[in-house]
Amino acid sequence: METVSSSNLINAKSAAARLGVTAWWLANDRMIAGQSGTQPKVPFVRLGERMIRYRAADIDAYIVNNLIGPEVQK
Repeated sequence: METVSSSNLINAKSAAARLGVTAWWLANDRMIAGQSGTQPKVPFVRLGERMIRYRAADIDAYIVNNLIGPEVQK
């Protein structure tokens, strides 16, 4: 099991800014995943009933995994 430090966690607003999307987009991603039983596009950490955080490393991995173009290294 991987250890997650709270200092590596960012809130949805900061995660959205880093991705260039809205916090609503991230909330919608979580909602659709929950309703369909699939994984969200961007992994998140639920720290309480309403407290959602994102790991900076997961945000970076999402960006790398969604690069489109020639000579993309993953």
